Amino acid sequence: EREDMRMNEQIARDAEVARIHAEEEIHEIKAKFTQVWKRIEDFTPMGSKEEVEREKRQGIILEKEQVKKQKLSEEAPESKTPT
Repeated sequence: EREDMRMNEQIARDAEVARIHAEEEIHEIKAKFTQVWKRIEDFTPMGSKEEVEREKRQGIILEKEQVKKQKLSEEAPESKTPT
């Protein structure tokens, strides 16, 4: 009878540990799922209107950066190095 009691207590402890581990795994899976779901929601199919607009905006941004770099290089004084 005492052995049965110890065995039942051990089973209860093991079940609690298993429950805690399962709960931790569920939280990890939910976190990963949330990340993946966000990427799916943010996905823009190639060739779609949104993709074309995004590429246009990206092109405009790159053009502005290029103009800015060009202005900076034009404004920079030529350095004279002694030979």
